[in-house]
Amino acid sequence: MKKKIIFIISELSQGGTQKTVQQLISKCLIDSFEVCVITFEKEKKINLKNLKYYALDLKKKSGNKFFGMISNIKRIFLIREVLKKNEGSCIISFLPSTNILVILANIFINNKLIIAERNNPKNQPIDIIWKLFRRIFYRFPNKIICNSRESLNYFQTYYPKKKIMYIPNYVNLQKQIRKKPSKIILSIGRMHFQKGFDILINGFEKSCARSLGWKLIIIGNGSEKMKLSNLINKLNLKNYVKLINFTNPYKWYKKANIFVLLSRYEGTPNVVLEAASQKIPIIISRGTGGALDFIKNNKSGLVLKRNSADEACKSINLLIKNSNLGKKFANQAFKKIKYFSNIETIYMSWKKVITQ
Repeated sequence: MKKKIIFIISELSQGGTQKTVQQLISKCLIDSFEVCVITFEKEKKINLKNLKYYALDLKKKSGNKFFGMISNIKRIFLIREVLKKNEGSCIISFLPSTNILVILANIFINNKLIIAERNNPKNQPIDIIWKLFRRIFYRFPNKIICNSRESLNYFQTYYPKKKIMYIPNYVNLQKQIRKKPSKIILSIGRMHFQKGFDILINGFEKSCARSLGWKLIIIGNGSEKMKLSNLINKLNLKNYVKLINFTNPYKWYKKANIFVLLSRYEGTPNVVLEAASQKIPIIISRGTGGALDFIKNNKSGLVLKRNSADEACKSINLLIKNSNLGKKFANQAFKKIKYFSNIETIYMSWKKVITQ
């Protein structure tokens, strides 16, 4: 009898977590598992054969905490209905609030439960109620999967070490497309306070980039887009900084000369792995989580203190004026990410957790 796996995530969009989920779903389907995915969004087209798909259409933002609580109770009961029909399955849930709802939905149902954290919980500014719930309820899943060493160390201080496991993100090192880069500084991610795009824009404005004909391209969608657009206009950067809706990032990696991600907190961002796989010189902040495992300051990239537009300015200036240093950093980063490049090894780690 085939093992049933149910993936649960709020939405299947273009983010790093969503990319990981889709990679896992594809590998599990190839491996002849019976696979189902539950999301909170409206139903969308998914080009994966033999995948059962439940779109609960409960992703609307609530006007206040009371209606938010009602919405979450609905989610718990709807998830529970699916889980009861598939008793004996392995459930894999992603991201804190979804994880907590799934833990509650799975009470007294005979399913194996794996939850995955994709940010550094120490720095992630979630609501105090969700923080309290996470501390209480994370003792109940069979496994907690972390994609960064920082996250692993955090959870090991609260829960048994045998319950916590580190499984890195995957990057394809074979997808080499970068040839003749332009005067472009690239950043990619959800347009959210977490990603620090405001710091990057301020750092770019202070730097020599504009006067030397460089442009800053930020790719992504999200709630902060209008705020960032207003900042660009306020700093008179409309001709130099472009906000682009999420698209295939590889065509932009091909053009980029520098990649920057100044996150205030992170797990392991896929975009930094992808930039490293294209041998682009990288600037990150100390908040960029698992990227610190392979981007070492002044060795394989530049690592800045959090929330510093001045340091961003200095680092941009340094790499613009010293392209050989950037190439040296890029080559070192490429060597370091080989650990993340074996999809079979990474998938086998997941499979072991699923089947053991």
